[in-house]
Amino acid sequence: MSDDTYTPAPNGWCCFHCGETFPFTRGGYRAARVHFGVTPDWAPDCIERRTKPDSILLDEARRARIASQQFLKERDEAIQAEEIAACTLASWKRAIKGAPTEHEARCAFDSMEGRALAAEAVLAELQRTAPDALTAARIAVAGPGTYYPLTLPSSGDRSAVQ
Repeated sequence: MSDDTYTPAPNGWCCFHCGETFPFTRGGYRAARVHFGVTPDWAPDCIERRTKPDSILLDEARRARIASQQFLKERDEAIQAEEIAACTLASWKRAIKGAPTEHEARCAFDSMEGRALAAEAVLAELQRTAPDALTAARIAVAGPGTYYPLTLPSSGDRSAVQ
């Protein structure tokens, strides 16, 4: 063993600045983390207490508490947004079978909407040119007794097509 190697205390860690000992227990781990810091580049607590005035330590503690509260708020908002997105995706997947993502489900929905608008235009034109053929087709598709007449739009209004 060389001279620059630190020999650990037999019952835990020992701070070579102040001599405080931290046992190999859960509480000892927690206390050592508070004393030594999260990473090796942190100054130990005993050094900070001796080198910084109390006002600076209190100010740093307050800023850390504010930052942790902000982090927790942002984390909660992110979790809530994730849950909303998951619910939205699940509802889209139920509505449009075979769409693995919300984007693909929206694309499929837009495509269906476009086809429905085109079908309404075709039906309006069929109602105008061949109403008997349209009635026969509706009865064949929907069954007898389910015929609902298509209301024709006025001369320039295409939104009245049902």
